[in-house]
Amino acid sequence: MARDVEQDSGALSVVTGGTDFIASHIILQLLHAGYTVRATIRASSREKELQSTIRNAGGNVEKLSFFVADLTEDEGWAKAMNGCAFGTLRMLKFAHNAGVKRMVLTSSFAAIGFGHEQIPLFTEKHWSKTLAEKSAWDFMQQEGEALEVAVINPTGVLGPVSFGVVDVRDLADLHIRAMTNPAASGPRFIATCDEGLATMIDISNMLRDSIPDRAQRLPTKGLPNFLVRFVALFVPKLRDIIPELGLSKQITNDKSNSVYGWNYRSIEECIADTAASLVKHGVV
Repeated sequence: MARDVEQDSGALSVVTGGTDFIASHIILQLLHAGYTVRATIRASSREKELQSTIRNAGGNVEKLSFFVADLTEDEGWAKAMNGCAFGTLRMLKFAHNAGVKRMVLTSSFAAIGFGHEQIPLFTEKHWSKTLAEKSAWDFMQQEGEALEVAVINPTGVLGPVSFGVVDVRDLADLHIRAMTNPAASGPRFIATCDEGLATMIDISNMLRDSIPDRAQRLPTKGLPNFLVRFVALFVPKLRDIIPELGLSKQITNDKSNSVYGWNYRSIEECIADTAASLVKHGVV
């Protein structure tokens, strides 16, 4: 699906956590748009793997370089950020010190939609008890000065009942729009398809249509809420999701659409393409 992302043959961008699923798609789209890209990786042993992935996907690896940097340590970040016009994700401190123009922070819908009672419609104005993103905004108010920040809040797994879904290709596209669009500095932008939520059974039915030869392996019924609560008595990891049972999270992406003109794939297309990719690469 074509996207009219701003082309730039000279600007330098930094993408942190380069081997991450979302980050690798951002790198690929930046290279396609003509940017020079620095990717941070936690260990030099991952460089060849990421380079091969990007090359096989049609990316120009001649414009891609790598820096070893760990989010838990300061070493490496100053060098990675030096001289770049755009940075993505988390390293606000070093981006600020290096004179980076704009930072795109990948947050999560969890920073919006969790820790509430039932709300009719979630927008970017809602805040959850998650404090990580708020700390970034606090930094900007106290020390940000010329550094601009935009935050993307993608949906994902919302618990055992339902999912908000966004295609990683569209999410990467939205990151680049947030990086280049003058209107993006400051606000938060929800990244999700607008068909509503999809339960696990909904996704199973979509897979049944897209890979019918494997339909016999797909579930047809969901686990009742009362049974999830019972199992959680013996499985501690399930206890965190109990407050989310029975809640229906309706989400709007109107802001992302109106500010960026952002287009997105349907849930059905996303699920079908994901399944086809997993089958092609022998994962399932």
